[in-house]
Order: sequence, then structure tokens, then C-alpha cells
Amino acid sequence: THGTMALHGASFLDENLTRNQTMSLSQQLNSGIRYVDMRVKRVKDSFAMYHGIVNQKAVFEDVLKETIQFLK
Repeated sequence: THGTMALHGASFLDENLTRNQTMSLSQQLNSGIRYVDMRVKRVKDSFAMYHGIVNQKAVFEDVLKETIQFLK
């Protein structure tokens, strides 16, 4: 999917214009998607999910854990 983790829109714009998804990663995987578009930004000592300049309130480590759990 395009912008797999882009669940949160920019508060300074119309949020609907900057949001790409309405389903969580696990919902998307369980619905059959098999391509993920992850946009990661280094923030201090970890990696966070971003869509442009908008923080998606998820860390890459948790996204990987969720993906691995699905693959099991």
C-alpha cells in the first residue's frame, strides 16, 4: 500500500489530505496486502515512522515486530 503507516494526517493542514490509510498495519496485512511502504526517520537513538514531516506515532521496531508476528 502507499504510505502503509500514514494513519495520522498533519494537524496544520486538512488531515484528510495528508492521511493515506484508515486501517492499521495488522488490518492491512490481514486484508491481503503484500507490499508495505515504510517511511522511517531517525529520531535520537531510534527510528520512527513518518509521512513527510508528520510523525505517525509508531516506532520502526514495533512495526517490524508486528510484521514478523504476521509472517509466523
